[in-house]
Amino acid sequence: MGKASITCPVCGKLEFEDFEDHENCSQCDWKINITQYDNHDYSDGTNPLSVNEYKLQYAAMTNQNTAETAKKLKDEFYGDRYALNKEFREVTRAKGTQSCSDMTDKMIALRIAYVEELKKLVSSS
Repeated sequence: MGKASITCPVCGKLEFEDFEDHENCSQCDWKINITQYDNHDYSDGTNPLSVNEYKLQYAAMTNQNTAETAKKLKDEFYGDRYALNKEFREVTRAKGTQSCSDMTDKMIALRIAYVEELKKLVSSS
């Protein structure tokens, strides 16, 4: 009997061998994660977006009318996430005053704003 494969829940194009692969889908960039695979609304952990949010991003990125704007939004989102992580590390080292909950709140707000922009983009196409 052969090994079962797991189809990417975002784009349906890549098949992972198992949940231990630790690889990203070459089509949509979703990283295999058993929790997110089972709960498509879960947006914490390996991936910064939930499966459903990745589906929205994938739809925007693969639509000829929205792809350019979606790429810009994605680049800004990931750049802003990187900047927040860097800020958190620097502030924590210097003063130790910023809490993890502050960082989490900022990351959630950033993700929600990004997803709202994607929704507007997809609905306008």
